[in-house]
Amino acid sequence: MTNSNSAFEFELFKNDLKKIRKEVCESVDSNYNDKTKLLYLVDESQYIYSNAKILEDLRYILQDQEIGIGFCFAGDHSYENSSWEKVFGGSYRDFEIIKLDYFDDVDDVKEFFTKSLESIEWSPNEIEDTLFYKFKSACAQIYELTSGRPDWINTIALKMFERCMKEESDILRFDKPAQFDVKELLENSGLIDKLKLDLVGSIPKVYQKWLSQIFASEFSTLNTVYFYAKLTLIDENFLSIDAYREFCENLIHDGIIEIIGDDTAKKIGFKSVDKVKDFLDKPYIAFGINADTIKQWLQISSGGKYKFGRMPPHYQFIEQINNDLIVELSNAYFFFEELDHDTEPFTLLGAINQINKNEFDVGNEPYQRISGLYKTLKRIDHSRERQILFAKLQDLSSGMTKAWNVYNYDDKGVLISFSYTQKRLTRFIEAVDSYKSDLHNFELLLSINSVEKPNFNNFQQSILKSRDKKKVGIIFDDQMSDLIDAYITHADIAKSYEIANFFFELYDEGFDLDPRMLNNSAYVFLTKDETDKANQMLIEAKRKIFKDEIEGEDYSNILLVLYNLAMVQIKMKDYQEGLSGFKSIISYANIYNKADDDAGALHLLSLNETGEIIIDEIKEKVPKISIKAFAENNIRIIEEYFNKKEGH
Repeated sequence: MTNSNSAFEFELFKNDLKKIRKEVCESVDSNYNDKTKLLYLVDESQYIYSNAKILEDLRYILQDQEIGIGFCFAGDHSYENSSWEKVFGGSYRDFEIIKLDYFDDVDDVKEFFTKSLESIEWSPNEIEDTLFYKFKSACAQIYELTSGRPDWINTIALKMFERCMKEESDILRFDKPAQFDVKELLENSGLIDKLKLDLVGSIPKVYQKWLSQIFASEFSTLNTVYFYAKLTLIDENFLSIDAYREFCENLIHDGIIEIIGDDTAKKIGFKSVDKVKDFLDKPYIAFGINADTIKQWLQISSGGKYKFGRMPPHYQFIEQINNDLIVELSNAYFFFEELDHDTEPFTLLGAINQINKNEFDVGNEPYQRISGLYKTLKRIDHSRERQILFAKLQDLSSGMTKAWNVYNYDDKGVLISFSYTQKRLTRFIEAVDSYKSDLHNFELLLSINSVEKPNFNNFQQSILKSRDKKKVGIIFDDQMSDLIDAYITHADIAKSYEIANFFFELYDEGFDLDPRMLNNSAYVFLTKDETDKANQMLIEAKRKIFKDEIEGEDYSNILLVLYNLAMVQIKMKDYQEGLSGFKSIISYANIYNKADDDAGALHLLSLNETGEIIIDEIKEKVPKISIKAFAENNIRIIEEYFNKKEGH
């Protein structure tokens, strides 16, 4: 395509897109309309961000509202610092950047392969035992070699699958040939400086683990990396500070790493330099855009000799302590904070003591801490053993402090003991004491404290009294989750009734409950034949819903509230009002074309042997069907009832 004829070709393209959408919308049983957008998914999008011509064409498509086109771009980095913004400007108004997380553990890798292979109709047995060689151990090895990075895992999966398609292997194997294929792919990608790879490859063994620590710690300082790494790299891997600094100088000289200052860090989007002073020394380590490719090549070509995590060094240090002290690391909850100068760190022990004395000030605490505390106290509340790990790492020279509180719980949410000896605690404390200089004087406090049973009600009341909408929402969301679990999962009417009354009291006190909370509580009151309470809450839910223009996902709230309002009328034997209510549901369902929306837990009408209308408790009797279908059934039942009354 050339600039001279692009307008003409785009007019044709535009007309084609209109025809495609028209055909889709007019197809049989279509749920689409003239508001429907066609969404294009673009992979490897980093290669187009610097191409002004492509960007101009994309801009033409996106800005023409008649075309109805949207894009989802996926790539190694975002458009923020590319030519994109020069062409578009203000992209944040049309695009949202989502940073995808790495896989957390081997189970994530297993799930990735399982779902992918099941989508092409592999059975669990074929995946686990037949067509994937040593499935579980292969997933563990892949996770180890990729540090959980999804695109690396996908590359490996692709190469294993290609070998099967070429009949080089009759089974999916993560073996040496598969690893070699990935290594060769990376080498031929043009993204790797082979001279640098040779330099890295020739590094003596004693430095290899240190290089892994440096590579894994971008946007940290070299001294920070040394401080935390020396706590784990001991014996034959130990380096003195002088040997480490000489090694780093060689890496910088050879262009393996580079050092950046505050100004450059800000330009490339490293925002924490504005708010958080570094715990040790500046400047920061940084790598070029292709560093991740080099890391992948190193991990795969060395068979895992190089292992790159994705945690900052201080988190690695915390993990090292935790691995020695915490029984079930995956079930640990952390409160972590960085403080400057004389600010005292938050402690769970102190917070619980204050809560029990009714002296805890919710208003002065950040939302994240209140949210974490709520989850913590709920677990501690029904635990016999209540142990909390507190750690405080302080630089006495600068006043900087890192502190964290940890509690450990089992799969039932009950707190469990820490596994530790005083010798283990002392080992970490002594390791920190050994790192002292004219610039830094570090002190580590480690303690495992037993705490009292917290007064959970005190804490809840403190949050409610604050009238902070966001913090109060923590209780609302938690209680609503418990309510749904009680009446749907466990059919525990007593428990759900207790929670519904909790919401009714809050509603009565003027708290701002959303329509979902009002509706679900009203459903429980309907079950208990307390129609007055149900009616009050449903009328308020309806008022809230119709106060704003109905759009997006609000339709489901509308239909559920209208359904339960109609059911209130049935409970009060006002069948004509109930009939009108159910008919209004059909009208809204047709307007928004949402007939297939799942109904969830709803009551259903039927006729008994004498022809009277009764309300069935149908949660187990009837599968989930649409709200519209429920309403249609109830209209039929009411009309049958009227016909029998009139003798038809």
